Amino acid sequence: PVQVNFTHNDNAPSPISLGFDFPLYGRSFNEMTINPNGWIGLEGDSNAWDNTTLPSSEIPGAAIFGFWDDLNPVNDGNSSNMAGYVYYQLYEDKAVVFFDGVAHWVGSGDTEGIYTFQMVMHQDGRIELNYLDMQGVINSATIGVQGSTNLEYVLISYNQNYVENNFSSFIYPKSEWFDLSSLGGTILPGESEVIEVTITSEGLGEGMYFDVISIQTN
Repeated sequence: PVQVNFTHNDNAPSPISLGFDFPLYGRSFNEMTINPNGWIGLEGDSNAWDNTTLPSSEIPGAAIFGFWDDLNPVNDGNSSNMAGYVYYQLYEDKAVVFFDGVAHWVGSGDTEGIYTFQMVMHQDGRIELNYLDMQGVINSATIGVQGSTNLEYVLISYNQNYVENNFSSFIYPKSEWFDLSSLGGTILPGESEVIEVTITSEGLGEGMYFDVISIQTN
């Protein structure tokens, strides 16, 4: 693995070439930026240390949030109470980013934590979030993925007690064999809207296929 060298505890170094095209919400990306605050940028970096819910206007475009919080890995800025290192390793079909014993920033009113976790980007669009050892406060982070619009995101957790030791979470791309006529909209009280689900077996081998459609509303 290659160690990531940070000049500051809130900024990513130069983009890293993946060596393959990573698909996300109908687009593809061939490089990543590794931010010390627990996330991977696919369209740039941000020094936003105060995590928000998703989608976030603080982060430029597509990004993967393994544990977006005010983290403090060892960096050249010599910030106080820094601890832990960040590594990445590239394979032919995946990229792995590993936060090893990285500290939560400790400032006025903040609480402590030491986190060991990894984010894995697969060439087929799958995302793995693996949590090995999460010590201290774990309910102040954002976990999920966002694309380029307000409709393109998956929020797994925002400031909740979600992760635990030896725990994994997976984000899968939408299956190509079904489609929805609408991905969002607004209806007035008492009204309804029909959303058509189109399913095609073209190009599919014999077998069983399944997926999940999650409908969210306020």
